[in-house]
Amino acid sequence: TRETDLQQRVARQRRELEDFRRRSRVEQVRATNIRLEESSRLRLHVQRLQDQATVDAVRVEEALNEQKDQEIEWPQVEAREKMLQQDAARKRLNMSRTMEASRARELELHEMLHELQEGLLQDDADDEQLLIG
Repeated sequence: TRETDLQQRVARQRRELEDFRRRSRVEQVRATNIRLEESSRLRLHVQRLQDQATVDAVRVEEALNEQKDQEIEWPQVEAREKMLQQDAARKRLNMSRTMEASRARELELHEMLHELQEGLLQDDADDEQLLIG
């Protein structure tokens, strides 16, 4: 009976040891699978980040080139704006002078008309005097 107890105890411990080894192997496989999945996920994430970094680098390069072009064009734009402002000022001055000349001519014409009307009235009055007298 003691020997049977010992044999049963040894058999039970062997089964426990075998179960432990089996669970340990299963756990190792599970852990390996998890590590592989996580590793794949991280590699994919790194690849996406690298792809995005490449796209961003191209955008930054394009933006820098655009900025350089604008910096090159800016003095030309400023010069053109200054020329347009000067041209507009010159046109305003010419228009102002033309308006002054037109006003002066209009006054002259009003005076001439007034003199002509007075002369005509005087001539009519003289003609009336001749007819009456």
